Amino acid sequence: MASSGVAVGNLPSTVGRMQELFRRAGVDEGTVGRGKSNETLFLVYTWGIVPSGISVGYLHCGQPNSGYQPTEPACIERKDSGSGMYGHSTSYGYRYKKIAEDWFILEQSN
Repeated sequence: MASSGVAVGNLPSTVGRMQELFRRAGVDEGTVGRGKSNETLFLVYTWGIVPSGISVGYLHCGQPNSGYQPTEPACIERKDSGSGMYGHSTSYGYRYKKIAEDWFILEQSN
């Protein structure tokens, strides 16, 4: 049987170490999983309220597998930079810049 490498008894200390790493990296706002995809957004800055605001973070694009496909335009397009609107929205937009092979800086605004 494979092990995840984290025993249940060690979970609080593991979470504490991760929180410290995020704090030291300036990722104070947390992370956002992307549902049925292998994307993770590490939020660095957020401003606003639910109907209107902005967020900036580091987006990691994982490799598609087991039915998980990219959902963020940066992960789909894999260009050096880009911008646009999500779906048919006239107010929910994004822009991104590639900083490494699978990493982007992503700004979202609404």
